[in-house]
Amino acid sequence: MGDAGRAAFASGDALDDRQKNILSLIGVMVVVAVAVFLMWPLDKKIPQGLDIRGGMSVILSASPPKGKTLTNDMLQQATTILSSRVDKLGVSEASIQRQGANNFLIQLPGIKTGEQVLQTIGRTGVLEFKPVIGEDSKGKPKLGPTAVTGDTLTSATTGFDQFNKPQVELAFNAEGREKFARITTQLAKTGGQLAIVLDGTVKSAPTVKDAITDGRAVIENMGSVQDAQNLAIVLQTGALPVNLQLAESRFVGPTLGQDSLRQGLYAVIAGLALVALYLLFYYRGFGFVAWAGLAVFGALFLGVLSVIGTNFHLFALTLPGIAGMALSIAVAADTSILVLERVKEEVAEGRTLRTAAQSGFLHAIGTSINADLVTFIGVIFLWIFAIGPVKGFAFTLILGIILDLLTAVFFTKPAVALLSEWKAFRSPAFSGVKGAK
Repeated sequence: MGDAGRAAFASGDALDDRQKNILSLIGVMVVVAVAVFLMWPLDKKIPQGLDIRGGMSVILSASPPKGKTLTNDMLQQATTILSSRVDKLGVSEASIQRQGANNFLIQLPGIKTGEQVLQTIGRTGVLEFKPVIGEDSKGKPKLGPTAVTGDTLTSATTGFDQFNKPQVELAFNAEGREKFARITTQLAKTGGQLAIVLDGTVKSAPTVKDAITDGRAVIENMGSVQDAQNLAIVLQTGALPVNLQLAESRFVGPTLGQDSLRQGLYAVIAGLALVALYLLFYYRGFGFVAWAGLAVFGALFLGVLSVIGTNFHLFALTLPGIAGMALSIAVAADTSILVLERVKEEVAEGRTLRTAAQSGFLHAIGTSINADLVTFIGVIFLWIFAIGPVKGFAFTLILGIILDLLTAVFFTKPAVALLSEWKAFRSPAFSGVKGAK
């Protein structure tokens, strides 16, 4: 290939790189615009935790069923069932933690009246169908042995009877359907009653007129639609393997939480402003790139928190979470400083600013990845094993590390590369890089 051909080929390569950098910046701007749209307004798009929003904090104490010993497996199963019940109640960003040997700490942000919530969460939920064999001296039904249990249910939903009164509609699996058909066939011959018993209390005892073979039943006398919905949730999630007693219940007011949120946000903003001033003073023109990088990082950060908080209910902002956000800003600023310092070193070694921008980034991003990886591993373990609000700190820091590296690759690198081609930017007074050419 001749000299002219090689020059044209090199020019084509440079043009391709430039186009890639421009496309990368355009893509980032589009993503940032989407993130801003998703996160606004912030107070409605990012859920707030108990320490900020206020709500209900409950401690439930577990005890074993009669004749049994409390085991760790029982408590683990109870944790799973309690989590499922809280999720189905629609309480955003509730947390359930084991506390001590046999206690559960349940935090419910935004809950202002908790009687029905406590009944739904803490109810054991043992459902039994028993034949009525007579009455006692007080006129209460005497019950025979259990014919069908709630562990054979496949669904429990809220419905309405012919008088538009709420009821809970049940469906059984094959085993439950067979048992239910057998007991109703027996009772239909004599017009007997089948009692529906929940946690030892007879909810209703309808007369069986015909055998029920389709594996379906209803629980009536629910009182209100909310009562029916709460009972359906209890039956959907299954019976608790332990008995729960209320040990403590208190409401956390939002006033103190909002004051703490305001102070935390002021601290984050003040820290961001000081970092920005330092970058501008020390790196001058490149400081604006670092500024823009932090703005991109912040928009993506808040956008992701909005999506996973509002759409997936996987995050609520807490005070430790704000601390994690502040530390993430420092991590993002540190990556920008590594890149800019490496560019300065490359220029000092005699390279042009354009070449230094390319090679400097490659060297700096490797160092940044190594440093971030160490932090990432430590924080991952903190997130896995921590409980309560500490998880929020770990989560925001993990997210910050990931978004910091993405911002560096898709924004900072192409921005520095494009600016290094600009003649006016090569002035040391503007770029802050002595010897730039």
